[in-house]
Amino acid sequence: MTSNATSRSTRSSVVTLALLFGTIATIAGCGGGDATRPPPPADVWHIVAGRSWSMPAETEGFVCFGVHLTSDEYLTGFRLVSPNQAQNEVLLTVSDSPMTEGSFDCYAGSLATHLIYAASGATGPIEFPAGLGVHVLAGQYLLLNIHLNNVASTSVTDSTRIEARIGTAADVTTPIDMQMAGTFYLNVPNDGVLHTASGNCYAIAANHLVAFLPLMRSTATHQRLSIDSVATTQVIFDEDFHLQHDDYTQPATPIAITLGHRLSTLCSYVNTGPATLTYGESAENESCFSAIYRYPTSATSSLYDCASGYASFDVKRE
Repeated sequence: MTSNATSRSTRSSVVTLALLFGTIATIAGCGGGDATRPPPPADVWHIVAGRSWSMPAETEGFVCFGVHLTSDEYLTGFRLVSPNQAQNEVLLTVSDSPMTEGSFDCYAGSLATHLIYAASGATGPIEFPAGLGVHVLAGQYLLLNIHLNNVASTSVTDSTRIEARIGTAADVTTPIDMQMAGTFYLNVPNDGVLHTASGNCYAIAANHLVAFLPLMRSTATHQRLSIDSVATTQVIFDEDFHLQHDDYTQPATPIAITLGHRLSTLCSYVNTGPATLTYGESAENESCFSAIYRYPTSATSSLYDCASGYASFDVKRE
């Protein structure tokens, strides 16, 4: 399969969907943080980030889209609009610093510091409970990173966009953000036998966990999340994994995690392929993460702070 670097010149003709995304810098023309403005209709989804793309036959790579926000926005739900099977993971991050705007070719590590949305190819919509939502600020930058893997024998041209429910300041009394929990340390032999990988982090402050999305790949079979203390283990997610049926799980009420308690992620795999699998950027590698919405938000944390081995990997940010 052709790499992102070798296919860069082929994809240089990628164009932005100007008709759809021409007003994206103001998030579909909505106003800012004025709590008195009339809220948009509750049944309307608004584009917050997106772009068109082209991917040659049997080629894998990453494409990005950056946007400079001109107003505060309050996002009370997200959905991924992407019918094409060539699209794999999608991440939407936020930066306080200037970054590339518009459409550009990129790579897996082209991410800003703060994560606000993640999806895989078939992830369904998520809407947050009353009072919860993502608050993005005027002057910040959104960065959409799309992982594409075209296994077909012909070129594919399509588009990917993320849409959101947009409310007012009164609708988001408790801002939330997202963090990746899991590990970069993977080693899955190709022996057809069940193997596991695990990662953990310790809470440096009290948190509440709002929703979970497993982000793994084709050999993954199961994911388990737990909150561990000295005396107890509380399992908060324990589900089989199916790459094409990967939706958010929302507990009936946010789950509290106490200062000093450990959040553990356990991923299971059965590898019948031609080689041992490790973590990597390609769809031919494996992954062990859970994208977790939580509050309170943190201005100092990074999206991978709850991933074991993060310091060992060079994750370049725009």
